[in-house]
Amino acid sequence: MDLDSSAGVYDRAGFGRPVQRGSRPVVVVVDFSYGFTDDRYPTGADLSGPVLATARLLEVARADGVPVVFTTIAYDPGQIRDLAWL
Repeated sequence: MDLDSSAGVYDRAGFGRPVQRGSRPVVVVVDFSYGFTDDRYPTGADLSGPVLATARLLEVARADGVPVVFTTIAYDPGQIRDLAWL
């Protein structure tokens, strides 16, 4: 396994393996960064409707004590100048 390749990173993180379901709900928000949800950015689109709907969902989830998780993207500093949405 090549630990520096994307496949190696995904393998170490457990991607592709079964996920055991729990007994409590959680809200996972994926890729709701400005670079994707704001049309002022080269890779963004006007997602104001989904962003507002998600905000309402998060308000209810938090009021009920439901955990909320946001995903994020990380890059090697050497990659930043080559990425459009950064």
